[in-house]
Amino acid sequence: MDWVIPIFEDNNCIPAPKKPRLDTFDNNIVEKVISSSRVSSIKLDSWVNRHRPKTVDDLVVNSRKIEELKLWLNKSFNNYDSKILVITGPTGCGKSVTLQVLCKLYGLQIIEWITPLDTTIHHGSGNSDGYISFKNPSEVFLDFLIRATKYSNILNNSVNNCDKLIYVKDLPNIFVNKPSIFHDVISEFSENHLKTPVVFVLSDGALQRNLFPNELKIKCKISTINFNPIVHSSTLKALQKIVDKEKNMKTVTTVPSKTVLSDISSCCDGDLRNAILKLYFNIFSTGCAQLNKGEPRDKKGKLLKTSVDMDKKLDIFHGIGRVLYPKKENVVSDPKCEVTTNYKFTHSPRNIIDMYSTQPNFFTGFLQENYLSTFTDIKHVSFGADKLAIADLLLGQWKEKDLSHVYGLSVAVQGLMVANKSPLREWNPMNKSNTYKTNKEYENNSLRIRNIFPEFQTTPRDTFLDVVPFLKIFQSYYTDEQLMYIKDHSFK
Repeated sequence: MDWVIPIFEDNNCIPAPKKPRLDTFDNNIVEKVISSSRVSSIKLDSWVNRHRPKTVDDLVVNSRKIEELKLWLNKSFNNYDSKILVITGPTGCGKSVTLQVLCKLYGLQIIEWITPLDTTIHHGSGNSDGYISFKNPSEVFLDFLIRATKYSNILNNSVNNCDKLIYVKDLPNIFVNKPSIFHDVISEFSENHLKTPVVFVLSDGALQRNLFPNELKIKCKISTINFNPIVHSSTLKALQKIVDKEKNMKTVTTVPSKTVLSDISSCCDGDLRNAILKLYFNIFSTGCAQLNKGEPRDKKGKLLKTSVDMDKKLDIFHGIGRVLYPKKENVVSDPKCEVTTNYKFTHSPRNIIDMYSTQPNFFTGFLQENYLSTFTDIKHVSFGADKLAIADLLLGQWKEKDLSHVYGLSVAVQGLMVANKSPLREWNPMNKSNTYKTNKEYENNSLRIRNIFPEFQTTPRDTFLDVVPFLKIFQSYYTDEQLMYIKDHSFK
């Protein structure tokens, strides 16, 4: 009965492929499995801590910076006036590690400030009578400094305040947004409670200038040590030392070549922490594959810096130049047509905006100060000035300033690049923004008013506008400094 076909059978079906046996696996798959197991068996944190500098000889920081920090530590614990230190420098240049190694050398206990995630205080026992209050982060920070200075750790054998040091690296956001609050906290702590040395470690240069202006440094006797990026030879030496140590411990079967280590050091630009992380993933993930394969090199085989690397280091002046002197590339819609129908910018406005999105007011202020001398047509000037006016409005004190400031920077950058159709190709000096100068003078005057007239509980602006002009009328006792200030700023 060939004409009868069961409905449960399909003559056209293809049998399922047989599963390959273990011995038929691809070698690449086996290598990937082994590589992933090695990465999971050797955790990143433990590996980095294993190669963390333990002694001064292990440090690759400039020896002069180590001596400066040693000198300050010796003076600060021997009744030296300066008990507050600010260590600045780029990320990964060894600021914190150097401090920790020297504190271990001198037997100093480090008390580190960690910004709390929650500042709520629960009162009561959870019944209806209990309530919740919120403590100001600045008060929490000041309370930490006072307690760390006043009390000793019961788990430590120290009996006095001369063998501990306060370490601050992560500051509350309220200090970043309002540096004046931080100035008040440091001034109060320095005048009334400063007994234990305090070290601030900062990587952002602009943040350091805002939090520690010259007036505050002079008033509170604050010292500063600036660390430089790790040089290429020192980074290469540190990486080679790690590789030799891993080879002696027999934790790796293959080690990177000197060319790979040189490439890692060149890519990190003085960031030793980043170089160590790249070395870890190169050893345990890629099987010591050569980095940046195919990239241009010099005669000695050293990796050359490309335009991408240069963009990462683009400073403020190059960014302003790309906006005020925009370069354009012709784009032809039809390859057979020789007439240009459109254009595009050589340097993407979006990349420029992303690069300076953290300091929109500072960058836009430079544009406003220097754009006029690069235009050749008054109509183009009118269009660009209109866009800057819109940007200035968006850069105001809005509630959602993070979003509005990015929009303001975008309008300023793209508006000027589109408006300046034929920029003036000649050298012009770059002028600093008057807005920055005005804000600096305002901060200095506010600080001076607050120091001269501490008895007035008003803001510095209200004191200057509503109080100082009328003080000359009243017959009262003033200090010489107050009399001089009143004479210069009161009504004639």
